[in-house]
Amino acid sequence: MYRIIYRSIETAPLTHSMLKKLLDKSRRRNIEQEISGILIYHRGVFLQLLEGDADAVKDIFRLIERDRRHKQVTTLLAADKPGGRVFGQWPMGFAEGDDAAAIISGVEDLPAGLSTPQLDRVGAIKILIEAAKLAA
Repeated sequence: MYRIIYRSIETAPLTHSMLKKLLDKSRRRNIEQEISGILIYHRGVFLQLLEGDADAVKDIFRLIERDRRHKQVTTLLAADKPGGRVFGQWPMGFAEGDDAAAIISGVEDLPAGLSTPQLDRVGAIKILIEAAKLAA
């Protein structure tokens, strides 16, 4: 199972309606490509995990890197990982606002949430583990 985890910053504020359109398109595309994952959006910062076939995930990620709605796309993990899907039931899970804040609050060493400059692979994985617990 190939996984990519990345963080990025919005280039302009996104409304809930804009996020919904983005998610609807992403979910359709991910179903077609058999990709699963989650997108967490909090205070203008995105944290996303994508998982599936390596070529399909890499193709989607190339599109993400070129998307003008965000900048400073930072890859935190890009690797084949043993085992099954973490978010197999979600073509694209999503958390924003209070839901995102609740997930992030489970990671004590990130006082500024996703905006914490020190957010690294370990911190991102901790956040995603919290999200996976909610998905179970």
